[in-house]
Amino acid sequence: MIISRKHTKLIAMATSLVAVLAIAIYGWTHLPTTNAADMSKFDPGNIMSDAVMSNKDSMNVQQIQAFLESKNPCNNTNVHMAAWYPQMQYTIRDGKFVCMAKDTFNGKSAAQIIWQASQDYSINPQFLIVLLEKEQSLVTDTWPNHVQYRTATGFGCPDTAACDSQYFGLENQIRNAANLFRNVLSGGWSNYPVGNTYVQYNPNAWCGGTIVNIQNRATSALYRYTPYQPNQSALNAGYGTGDGCGAYGNRNTYALFTDWFGSSTSGVYLDIAKASQDIDKLHSQQSNQMASPVGNAIPEYDSAPRVWRNYEKGVAIWTPEYGAYFIPYNSTYQRWRKLGGSVGSLGVPRSAPVYESSDGRTWQNFSGGFIIYTNENGGWEIVPGPIADQWTLTGGSLGALKRPLSGVTINSSGYRQQQFENGLVVRRDHSSPAYAIIGNMSTAWSGQQSSIGPPTSSTTSETNGHTWQSFKNGVLIQLPSGQIYPVTYDGFYNKWQQLGGSFGALGRPASSQTLESDGRLWQNFENGVIIKKTKNSAPHEIVFGPIYTRWQAIGGSLGILGTPQSSAYTESDGRSWQDFEKGTIIESPQTGAWEVEGNFYGYWKEYGGSLGLLGKPTGPKYIEENDARWQPFENGKIVWSPRNGWSIEKT
Repeated sequence: MIISRKHTKLIAMATSLVAVLAIAIYGWTHLPTTNAADMSKFDPGNIMSDAVMSNKDSMNVQQIQAFLESKNPCNNTNVHMAAWYPQMQYTIRDGKFVCMAKDTFNGKSAAQIIWQASQDYSINPQFLIVLLEKEQSLVTDTWPNHVQYRTATGFGCPDTAACDSQYFGLENQIRNAANLFRNVLSGGWSNYPVGNTYVQYNPNAWCGGTIVNIQNRATSALYRYTPYQPNQSALNAGYGTGDGCGAYGNRNTYALFTDWFGSSTSGVYLDIAKASQDIDKLHSQQSNQMASPVGNAIPEYDSAPRVWRNYEKGVAIWTPEYGAYFIPYNSTYQRWRKLGGSVGSLGVPRSAPVYESSDGRTWQNFSGGFIIYTNENGGWEIVPGPIADQWTLTGGSLGALKRPLSGVTINSSGYRQQQFENGLVVRRDHSSPAYAIIGNMSTAWSGQQSSIGPPTSSTTSETNGHTWQSFKNGVLIQLPSGQIYPVTYDGFYNKWQQLGGSFGALGRPASSQTLESDGRLWQNFENGVIIKKTKNSAPHEIVFGPIYTRWQAIGGSLGILGTPQSSAYTESDGRSWQDFEKGTIIESPQTGAWEVEGNFYGYWKEYGGSLGLLGKPTGPKYIEENDARWQPFENGKIVWSPRNGWSIEKT
């Protein structure tokens, strides 16, 4: 979700000179003209730390209310200004505009709404206050209107479309924004993940950008919300405007938070006493599973602030976001440790292990995904993203793919894949969609992935009983018998599709492609064959029937005619014919199927072919003892002898 900063009051008012003057006089944007924040210390890879963004207890309701009132005297008596813009709605009481700090929303104050969202989603209320100011100036605006409130945090307002009305309203906006930031903080998807990622300076790609080393999930979430970094002109401008390529959302977040609340990148206070109390309570509830403690509770202040304590049968971990949970010393623990433990890709635990009696699996949630453990398979992670989404679409552990047998790996072809009990989910690269390859189809694909490439679709079932799946270089087709054959995009697939595919003249594939020592390529289908003389030749089919039978009888593609050079054609008089490299085969109910090849073909064509003097062939070419040769036709025969050369004998 890309969220834009829509100062709707300014948009609505900027159409008149009066409005421009009013902005200058009344300062509706309300951003400070000077700031204490040192913009030279702005780090695009560490705009805000996870600890700061997650510090849900930084303020209580009373402190939030007092802060809002300190930033806005709420005594604007210029209520006549409301008449200038009748399309706008304002709250006016006792001859004053009512600012956000003094207004109520369905019986709740803004401070109550901010605090409740901070508790429900473990988000710092100070950050939510900054978000309201950065997006709509609602903290300092002395006469906010309904348009500002309905898109208060900019949630659901993409840069390329109108705002989504289902997210309108102050409380709706605050809670949805808090939920999005919590989702990314907890390991959910972001299009700007932790690590080196290209970030533009402006929605206009021509303005450029840089590779940013995004150091934490909070900064990742800020870029998911506002996907631009300030350029140098924007930083030099403080709260002002830089050049035409500046973007100010993340700059203002950093500056406002720093000016109002201090460092946006500091650590978080860990309440060791509360952590120890929660861990002890967990132990009292699960003493059999945990056994006796080993050592004291230990705080960690790294990228995943936490308190942990070892037990004989596992480790208990407490975090401010999730509380205390136990990880037993089994395959789940081993896999979690291999992935980096609390500071790795899975992060800290956020649930207890859950046993599913339906299939014998145990799973446990972590901030960055979950691990599924079985006695047979060990423990393997499911990490949020396209691969996990595909697995979920197939039904998860109880669906078509069943339980995981590996994590996400890079296979021999460079594709990202995860193995499951009944198949694979594969992605070509980090920017490509993922597709499931299920059952025997996955086994077939694994044996030929280098030639057929990564999947480009899901599996499709047809009415005649077969299933198919497309890949970069072809399709795999599974017959009702279970046999799986590829049809590749090197001419074979197009020719097959021209003939109607599985429902056409050739039917379904009956073999894989075969390369002969002389360079010929061929593939069998239910009702015929597709053949290429060389890799770069055009493919041609030959359908089972009298022509095919005769062609095979005289040696097929290695015989006197060679490979086909056209499709078979049926004429209005009932005859059928097909051209080959060195001649043709003509078939009719009256004469059967016979070839005319070599010099006989040229001589016969000179006399009009099937519709000419001789008509259709009625037999093969015969060779006599004296090396004379002849071939019968409906109306005579062609004769050649060493003594007399060519002649026609009419019947």
